[in-house]
Amino acid sequence: MMATHLPAFPDRLDNTIATPAFLLERGFSLRHARDRDIPRLRLLYADTRAEEMLLVPWPQAAKQQFLDQQFDLQHQHYLKHYADADFQVIERNNVLQGRYYLSRTEPEHLIIDICMMGEQRGLGIGRALIEHSQREAQALQRGMQLHVIKYNTRALALYEKLGFKIKGGTDMHHYMSWRFNADA
Repeated sequence: MMATHLPAFPDRLDNTIATPAFLLERGFSLRHARDRDIPRLRLLYADTRAEEMLLVPWPQAAKQQFLDQQFDLQHQHYLKHYADADFQVIERNNVLQGRYYLSRTEPEHLIIDICMMGEQRGLGIGRALIEHSQREAQALQRGMQLHVIKYNTRALALYEKLGFKIKGGTDMHHYMSWRFNADA
């Protein structure tokens, strides 16, 4: 069952977000998330867990109820703990295709979450967003950090290619950090 009331995304007076050229050239754009995006974000969340849920021997209705509950909890957590973050959605042809949640804090920016619908994965979108964020952090002489679930080997490989190093973690997640190069 879906929560009756989820916390609202922060209101943004200026909806303009610098979209990396790589995305623009492929018909994608960025904008701030709005509460009316919740149904599509819920579908995105379920899509990111589809492979995992294939292994769960529950009826489809129970799987959906579980995914809705998990989305609600994650959404509440993100808005409570990262209220000042940029909650961005990635669109193509005015259809939400992904999300990129980024907190631009000192001394390191935090990639809270980045995910795309299945058919959009592996196209370089995440890489372009992260590289853009690295350039922004570099200009401010800040590093970046993120957490990645250990079994997400594709994401882990991408982060390592982009210069992130494993600095610790838990049984389920790696904590990774990227340091800016003062000479760049």
